[in-house]
Amino acid sequence: MVMTLFQIYLPAYFKEVLHLGVIANGTFTSIPNIFNMIFKIVWGIGIDKLKEKKVFTNTAAVKISHGFASYGGAFTLFLLAFFVDCSNPTTALIILCGMYSTMGTFVSGFYTSLLSLAPQYTATMSAISMFCAMIGRLSTPAVASLLRKEGSTSEWQNIFIGLALAHIVSGSIFVIFGSGDLQDWAKIQDTESELKEKEKLRESEEFGVVEEEDVKIERIATLVKEDSLCL
Repeated sequence: MVMTLFQIYLPAYFKEVLHLGVIANGTFTSIPNIFNMIFKIVWGIGIDKLKEKKVFTNTAAVKISHGFASYGGAFTLFLLAFFVDCSNPTTALIILCGMYSTMGTFVSGFYTSLLSLAPQYTATMSAISMFCAMIGRLSTPAVASLLRKEGSTSEWQNIFIGLALAHIVSGSIFVIFGSGDLQDWAKIQDTESELKEKEKLRESEEFGVVEEEDVKIERIATLVKEDSLCL
């Protein structure tokens, strides 16, 4: 809902609160997306390196990423609500760039968790996630119209505060209950035939090792006999 609201209504915010012209409005709207794209790539590479070095577990990595996005986004929304008006549009741009950057780490948070919990059910879980996200996107215009009737600074302030609180609540839920590990209920159970095949393979491997050891022993015994005959 947050990203949908900003994608749709950010130009309106720049016009109604910051009183920007058309060219400045377009520039201010596009720049934060550049920061979002760059930061999510840098963060993703960094978090993968830390997991590779065993600094973070999978669960710790997704929780840190999601928490950074949620709490960082909430912090910047509070800054927009209380410290920005038409007298400091550059400050608004800097804060928005920071907000878009922090929210880029959602990819390494809930989205990575979604793909990691149950790989064999990724399609189903992605569909459910997209369904819930679509409900939020469809409800965004209705919610925004209830809070934004005249486009005043106080109305936008209430919108930002509400979004910040939503970030804090949802982020806290994920930090407490989220996970980045394969779940027990999602593990593939071997069938009886597969278990028998694995057992046969293991027995054949063990038999091959034993047979190889017997051959080595016979060779050693032969060499010992030959040496004794020479003596």
